[in-house]
Amino acid sequence: MISSGTVTPPTPSWGSAMLDALLGSLGRPAGWAIALAGFLARGGLVVLVAPIVVIPSTIGLANAVAPTVTPLLFGEASPELLSLIGGVILALTAWVILGGLIGVWADLMLVRAAAADDDVDIAVSLPVGRGAVWRGLAVRLMSLLPLVAALGWGSTRIIDAMYRQVILPDELSTPIVLRVLRDVPDAIGVIVLAWLVGEAVGGIAQRRLWSSEVSIPGALLWAVGRIVRRPFTSAATLAVTTVAVAAAVLPPALVAGIAWERLRIGLASQASAPEIAVALVVFVCLWFAALLLAGAATSLRSFAWTAETYRPVPVPAARPVDRTIGDAGAGRPGEWPSAGASGRL
Repeated sequence: MISSGTVTPPTPSWGSAMLDALLGSLGRPAGWAIALAGFLARGGLVVLVAPIVVIPSTIGLANAVAPTVTPLLFGEASPELLSLIGGVILALTAWVILGGLIGVWADLMLVRAAAADDDVDIAVSLPVGRGAVWRGLAVRLMSLLPLVAALGWGSTRIIDAMYRQVILPDELSTPIVLRVLRDVPDAIGVIVLAWLVGEAVGGIAQRRLWSSEVSIPGALLWAVGRIVRRPFTSAATLAVTTVAVAAAVLPPALVAGIAWERLRIGLASQASAPEIAVALVVFVCLWFAALLLAGAATSLRSFAWTAETYRPVPVPAARPVDRTIGDAGAGRPGEWPSAGASGRL
């Protein structure tokens, strides 16, 4: 009896895929600028600017918001308020579309770089068509529908908490942002979880869309199925990349905020020119360090999701097939032509 079977190449482990992604991202520092552009366009600029923005006090916030919000609470909407709301909606829409296009373009460039990198063990062909970015944006927007639902549920609770802390604060020593987070942690948690899951589904779906001929709904369903089939590695990839970006961005941004506060105090107190110059140089260096680390971390995140998305699914080895001499299924020239009897080895 002769046994024959199919030899299946071993599937790379999750750890080896993440190591390949790390080496690939470190080996292409030019991609850090592209990754940084996508990060800033999608809202990362807010994270980097927040530490240097002076948050108004509760009294100052109440004085600024009350004249505008109070008539709305009594069912009266002034033309100025309607114009303000319309302007905010238009600005958010423009930011979502323009920032989304820049972010998807950055993703496409980084996925192509990962596919062409020798360190990343994947083999995919990506399109060069003009519609790739727009289709990727459509996938991203559709993947954020759970986030929209979470915002619709949690925004009312967050607004109520903010209104209570502005009108009747329970204490003034803690910043209002932290007080609101303390009052509605469940709403904040649901919104953050929906955002992270949407980011994971959208990232996998757009990579599937770019490497195959599936439709947009098909890519989203494939991404959900991929996460269901690999819940642990998908969650590990999401956790590792999120922690990496947070660890790379938040500490230098916070330290840059402290340096900015020192610089602002020096300017207000009319400090000497050398002191102001030193404070300015320290702030600029920390700010650029935050930008550099943000670009490196987001590049690593893109490479990691590319490696995880295109990592092959393990296929069971084919069961050996018993064949006999003269078996027509073998089809090899020179075999025993008799169909009636055969010998076994």
